[in-house]
Amino acid sequence: MVNDATMFVAMPLSDLLEHFQTMIDKALEKHVSKAPQTPLEELMTIVEVTKFLNVSKVTIHKWKRLKLLPFHRIGRRVYFKKYELINSMQSLNLKKR
Repeated sequence: MVNDATMFVAMPLSDLLEHFQTMIDKALEKHVSKAPQTPLEELMTIVEVTKFLNVSKVTIHKWKRLKLLPFHRIGRRVYFKKYELINSMQSLNLKKR
């Protein structure tokens, strides 16, 4: 005998949609929890980078243009990964010596 029996139940559409949403949320939680972002992998905005590196926005844009800072575009916005910033600053320091 098959344990997987098909059952039809009458329920309001709102309950069915709520049930689907719960199932989707549980499935997404499994995938999101598997790849947590460490503080070094977080995306930073230009304003956050200016505070982190203690430089002006103009300097950040200049360094981007000179390809001294790696950056990522999402739509029209520009983001930076903290560990990439640290690595690029360290490599610039090594080149100066």
